[in-house]
Amino acid sequence: MAKPEGWEFNPEAEAKERQFGAWGTVDQFSDSSGGTAFAHTSLLGRGYTGHEHFFEVGLIHMNGRMYDAQVGRFLSPDNFIQDVLNTQNYNRYGYVMNSPLMYTDPSGEFLVAALIGAAVGILTNGINNAIQGRPFFEGAGKSALFGAIGGAAAFGIGQIANNISSSMISNFVTVSATKAVTAAFQVASHALLGGTLSAIQGGKFGAGALAGGLSSLTGSASGLATQRVTSKVWKAVGVVGSGSIAGGIGSTLAGGNFWDGVRQGAISSGLNHGVHSGAFGKNIAIAAITQRVRHIFGPDAVAVSGNLISAPVVGVKLEKGGIILQRGPNKGGFEWFDGLAGVVGLPTISGEVSVTELFFSGSVNEINFDVFTGSYHELNFGGDVGISIGVHGSISINSATKQFVIGTGVNVGLGFSPVYGIDFNYQYGIMDTDGNPFR
Repeated sequence: MAKPEGWEFNPEAEAKERQFGAWGTVDQFSDSSGGTAFAHTSLLGRGYTGHEHFFEVGLIHMNGRMYDAQVGRFLSPDNFIQDVLNTQNYNRYGYVMNSPLMYTDPSGEFLVAALIGAAVGILTNGINNAIQGRPFFEGAGKSALFGAIGGAAAFGIGQIANNISSSMISNFVTVSATKAVTAAFQVASHALLGGTLSAIQGGKFGAGALAGGLSSLTGSASGLATQRVTSKVWKAVGVVGSGSIAGGIGSTLAGGNFWDGVRQGAISSGLNHGVHSGAFGKNIAIAAITQRVRHIFGPDAVAVSGNLISAPVVGVKLEKGGIILQRGPNKGGFEWFDGLAGVVGLPTISGEVSVTELFFSGSVNEINFDVFTGSYHELNFGGDVGISIGVHGSISINSATKQFVIGTGVNVGLGFSPVYGIDFNYQYGIMDTDGNPFR
């Protein structure tokens, strides 16, 4: 929040005020208790462009990379050159093309959304071709290009809307007013985006605008209507499905093509819901969470272990295994762990082999066996009726660096559970290793 020089804090009007320099330095701070230091104890833990500040080391965590506001540079290079014709993009340590007064990069990476948009564009174009009796992939390149542009732009609209919402809430605007303002912003933005993309492709601006605006409005309404739905997948289906249909209807009403409207509707309504809910696939959902595009194409490591669990409601798990690093400077197999975990859940006894895909939130160059060790939380679900088959998901977080590892996998072996053969439990454990290569 920029303030003119010499501003004074009014504790009766606001809970706190923060002033940041163009590159992210904390220039001034005041709160209602008289504090002048922006720190972890502040009401909101996030600062410059909505990102988390690491006060102890003077850095800002911008999801994909760490940023030093004093020099206006990231500590690691960008993995992608977004625009080969823009020389500023070749400074891979720079922030928003060295123009922080014009741009922000609140999410770190937009390539996930662009890929989703391209896939939606190809699919809807193919369906329209099939209906018209043309080859499925005719015009796929053009549809992929504009789908990617629309996907990245739609994702950006959602990020801006989140920033607007956070700002209004922090200034004690009511929740209902905040939702109304952000919804109106999204509808207007998606209408402008849809109309512009439609006109560029030779279609009608009005048809694209109505498709984008109506699908955004419907997607927001569906999101509110499905708040009580516990399944994220079904919630995403409801939001994306209703938004897609609304987009098609809107385009048709304005004299445009139904499937063009469906494409715009799916992009407008889906990229703020479907990606993060996992409705478009596990790896894409994980990539959206870790903000690492590489995770779309597979895990950073695969662990294989033998487990022995004895848990009559509360018990223990002993584990021994190895890990294969698929990325990073130390690719290869390592003796991973001697693991010990506490188990709480339905009674069971089993001996299993587990295969776990591991996704690390840090950069590729930081990947080594150490980042996959330490304490972890894990949920398991399966059936133990002599043959034991199940799935599991885990997460471990480094409290110092805030980096984390997500694990997903399957268990197969022998086991027995007296509760209808169902095995469901929570585990908290520690993995330790000497990091010895396989021999």
